[in-house]
Amino acid sequence: MKAGLGTLTKVNGKEHYEGLRPHDLRHSAVALWIAAGASPKEIATRVGHTSVSVVLDRYGHLLPGTEERVTDALEELGRTAADRARDRRAMTMVAQLPQVSEAVK
Repeated sequence: MKAGLGTLTKVNGKEHYEGLRPHDLRHSAVALWIAAGASPKEIATRVGHTSVSVVLDRYGHLLPGTEERVTDALEELGRTAADRARDRRAMTMVAQLPQVSEAVK
């Protein structure tokens, strides 16, 4: 017997559904929202969860590159800080150079 997007059969006298269930569609929708960049708060609102933690607990593994994004951001902060420190050292060195008089130029 066909039911929705799957097949309802009897296995050992019990009804058994094989195929795509409505709940599968809900999970697919959440996965698509995550892929589209929706925040956990937006997803919680759309799905009807009262807490963002439910979304993070259930779908956190789907958040794309979370660890990579954090690592990349921290590395960039480190590079930026190192660049600023290098620039400060260079400016200090330039400031300490003897001034060239106009006559020498």
